[in-house]
Amino acid sequence: MTDKKKVVHIINMYLGGGCDYVHKQLVNMDEFAPVMLAPYRLDDRFPISDGRFMIKNNFYFKFITKFFLNRFLKSATKFFAEQVREVKPALIHAHFGFMAPYLIDLKRAFPEIPAVIVFYGRDASELILQEKWQKIYKELFEVADRMIVLCDEVSERFIRLGCPKEKITVWDIGIDTGRYAYKPRPARKVARFTIAARFIEKKGYFVLLDAFRGLCEKHDNARLSILGFGEMKAALLAKISEYGLSDKVDFCDTANSTDFETLFLKKLYDSDVFVLPSIRAKSGDDEGGPPIVMTNAAATGLPVISTNIAGIDRAVLHDKTGLLVESGDASALFEAMEKLLLDSDLRKKLGKAGAEYMEQNFSISCQMGKLQGIYKGLMDNSP
Repeated sequence: MTDKKKVVHIINMYLGGGCDYVHKQLVNMDEFAPVMLAPYRLDDRFPISDGRFMIKNNFYFKFITKFFLNRFLKSATKFFAEQVREVKPALIHAHFGFMAPYLIDLKRAFPEIPAVIVFYGRDASELILQEKWQKIYKELFEVADRMIVLCDEVSERFIRLGCPKEKITVWDIGIDTGRYAYKPRPARKVARFTIAARFIEKKGYFVLLDAFRGLCEKHDNARLSILGFGEMKAALLAKISEYGLSDKVDFCDTANSTDFETLFLKKLYDSDVFVLPSIRAKSGDDEGGPPIVMTNAAATGLPVISTNIAGIDRAVLHDKTGLLVESGDASALFEAMEKLLLDSDLRKKLGKAGAEYMEQNFSISCQMGKLQGIYKGLMDNSP
């Protein structure tokens, strides 16, 4: 039996694609005993010591959410309340702004239990432009004890929406710098740029392909690796073909990958530069903070090329650990890629500095210490 205080974590599904960082928060929590609650468990990946799920059958989940969504949502609300009543946690931690309605209900039912909610991207950008979610968030700001965001820009957005400044903490997602260990890259005649991101608008893929086409027209020693999945796959493949880049682009759809992390690591160590030209989508969706694929890549010693948008400069220091360009500017991106293509010494210098910066500021031990410090501060001040 553990004598650690329990922290209940709530999420809409355990665990969606690309959200393994939530699992890492659970397994690296050494001062508290985490209990994961979710209406649905996707599969058996990401094992946890104490996970409680309302539905585990994939077919039933799809059926009930398609034909009886309101009933499912009411059942989920009841499930969360019953589990919190049984677990008696010292704190509730909600993952993603989408969980705001559930957290509001829990705080109304259990006002004595402090609660935090972490916002990761779309929930801190696109959603706050929608009137429905603005109303939900304003109620959330009243009842939740702490809003944890991933950059100052999101903090400012929430303050403009009415969140008290003292209720907001800017935090960084921790990464496993042991697994994503620094390794100097050799100077190679052919330089490989790598992007790993979902095939969605905000990742800036078409800006990247425009810049890479220009690079290949001028130099014959550049290659590009693309790893990801999503709705824009066909459009990206068509653009690669249109630009005549098929023999210079290694395109990997990871939708059915059972071990993305191993594949990702191999690609990183075979690469010379990590590039992620993030933009703000027409819907308003943006990164909401440094993407974790970027911080992982930097930890391994890759220089990073990215854009000056939505807190990315927390992880990429321009001219020190990588290069930042104007979001949506293919010409500026081309110039940054060409600069690193031609200068292997600069790649090595920026990559080493980036790995050191990740170790000092983004390691999982460092960031979990900060997160648990937030928990303790709220518990100390609770009734």
